[in-house]
Amino acid sequence: MTARASGSTLSPCARRTSASLSIPITCSGVYLFRAIQSSFQAVNSRNPNFQYGPLFGGQAIVWAPKYRFKVLHGEVRLRVREIIRQVCAEMGVTIINGALSCDHVHMFVEIPPHLSVSDFVRRAKGRSSRKIQQEFAHIRKR
Repeated sequence: MTARASGSTLSPCARRTSASLSIPITCSGVYLFRAIQSSFQAVNSRNPNFQYGPLFGGQAIVWAPKYRFKVLHGEVRLRVREIIRQVCAEMGVTIINGALSCDHVHMFVEIPPHLSVSDFVRRAKGRSSRKIQQEFAHIRKR
């Protein structure tokens, strides 16, 4: 018995195109993939040299609190959002898309070329953690 040349013996997962697997997302994958895809288009449309090929300076960044505790809700969530916006404004980083869940942070940002991604993440995570622990005692005690 031989396999057919049409490829119908392949599983649906094996028939996916590489474009659909370009960004691995674990939670709410379809929605987040579409949001990131539209963000790619937004960044490329702002690029004056788009006719020569898309230049992209955006980064998808995800991080979670220690032990993935569900602490990002209510006033803490609003304060984390405010702190991250302050850090982005100071460093010249543009937030294209972002979401705060109860146990992790998704950000799609455009970082200037003179900054490294690790410097931005270090400052955003460090400042938000430090200020949240100073302002909310119940988080510090965990």
